[in-house]
Parts: sequence; C-alpha cells; structure tokens
Amino acid sequence: MKLIGVSAFIIAAALALAPWPVSAEEHEKTSEDFSAGPIGNNGEAPAKCNVTCPDHNRIWTGRWTTPQATWGRDSVCGCVHWTYSEAEHWDTLDPAFAECKTGTRQSPIDLPTTTTSSTATNTSRLDFQYVTEALKVMNNGHTVQAIYPAEFHSKLTLDGKTYSLMQFHFHAPSENHIGSEEFAMEGHFVHGNTAGKPVLVVAVMFREGDENAALTQIWNKLPPTNPDAPTYKEIGDYNASSLLPNNLSYYLFDGSLTTPPCGEGIKWVVLSTPVTVSAAQGTAFRTLFGNQNTNRPVQPLNARRVSQVTAP
Repeated sequence: MKLIGVSAFIIAAALALAPWPVSAEEHEKTSEDFSAGPIGNNGEAPAKCNVTCPDHNRIWTGRWTTPQATWGRDSVCGCVHWTYSEAEHWDTLDPAFAECKTGTRQSPIDLPTTTTSSTATNTSRLDFQYVTEALKVMNNGHTVQAIYPAEFHSKLTLDGKTYSLMQFHFHAPSENHIGSEEFAMEGHFVHGNTAGKPVLVVAVMFREGDENAALTQIWNKLPPTNPDAPTYKEIGDYNASSLLPNNLSYYLFDGSLTTPPCGEGIKWVVLSTPVTVSAAQGTAFRTLFGNQNTNRPVQPLNARRVSQVTAP
C-alpha cells in the first residue's frame, strides 16, 4: 500500500455518534449512574445529580461540575448542549470538548484525488462479514442511527485486525469531501475493538440520483424528532452490507470523531465509489432535522498521510 504525504490535515468523526455508539439502555441512564466517577468539584467526590440529560442534544460528560456561565452548560450535572450550527465553537461548550479546537487530526477532511493508488493485498482488502440481524433505529436529534445488539455479530477485518460493527448513522450533506466534491449524504459505519471502544469508521458517500433500495427499509421507519428525548423504531432484520458499493476501493487516514468530544485516534476508511440516494430520500432525512445541515465542516489536513487503496 503506497502512502501519500500531504500537508495540512485533521480528520473526521461520526457519528453522530451522539456522542458514539450507545445502546438504548445507555441513553436512558441518569447521571446518578455515573455519580461514582473520579472527577469532582475541586477534586472532591462528585455529588449525585439525580437527573437525566434532558434531551437528545445534550451529552453527559461524566463529570460533576459547579454552576458556571460556560456557553451550553446546563448546571451542575455535566449535561452539555451542542448543535451543528455552533460547530466552530464546540470547544467552548465544555473543557471535555477542547480537542475539537486543539486537535491536529480532526475529521472530516477533503480527500485528495491526485494520488497514486496501490492494489489491495489480502491484508489491506476490506473483508466485510456483516450479518443479518434485528435492528432498532434511533433519532437522537442529530442523526438517524441503527443500533446493534451488544453481541456485535457483524465484523470487518482489515490489515489482520477484526473490528465489530457497533452502529451506523447518516449525515446530510456529507462530512468528508472527495476532490472537493460534497455529496448529498454520508453514512458512517462505526466499528469497535475487543474492548468495545470505537476505533474505525467506514464512510460511504451518497450522490443524488436513483432511489436507494437498501435505504427503503430504514426510511420507512424513520423515527420522528422529539425535542425532549431520543425516539426509536424497530426495523426488523437488516444487513448493512446492502448499503455498501460493489467497488470497495478506499482512502485510509487517521482522524477523529466528528461530534463532541472530537476524540482522535480513529482510523477512517472512506470508500471511493459513491452509491445513490434519491432527492425524495434526501428530503425525508433532512426534514427530520428542520432542513438544517447535520455535518461538521471540513477540517485542516495538516501533516497527515493519506493512502489510497484500489480493490482488485
């Protein structure tokens, strides 16, 4: 696999990940569940807040805090509100989000197309082992996210390592660009390691065109947006491989989450070949979120290396 040096870089995140793969049960946890956390006011043991983060636009930071005038702070319980419209200021919402500003490998990025490709070997080939299983989809106010059972049966093997598919979700318009092209939509397939930590994201670009039959089963069950809490719907048996293009050539680079806290150390695999999404399907998704963009702006590439791998 041939590596390409580039100047200017910072990488992506998904996932709406709001913030990252979480089960329905975890979304219903109260801050009391986290009250034994190690970080408290002035180093003291944190108090029990006995509240939940009041809506899907808030992230539990796992930290007890004193009331303060920080932009976005709810009060003492570490529930922080964020929106895409304030993406340039996420670092000001909470100290836990500092990496959104200070990180040097932030996502998303604009991927260069004038690079030399290498042909995938047995190890660098993407080996998707996705299986059909019953899924639930969640509208968390930022995206529509498919949630996998905790056993994580669907796998991906790359470079000798196997990752578990934890969830997938969508952004409109796309977060990553390819050759400065912004796409109508982008899907993020979030994979974790054996410890259940998200470490790899596969990104699929959706270009406006024909209706995407693989999206229909999900789009028929899109949960409505509730300003106070996430909403869920069962979509039945589903295999996420139906959303992937036939050509599995890809770009590979190091990046971050694309939502707060913007943590780095995420391996990004952006598939080079887009699939289609109809105008009606795109409208249905965007309407859920008041026709507001659900993407983080492109971040600097900095000194990162990007590799491009062509499927055999």
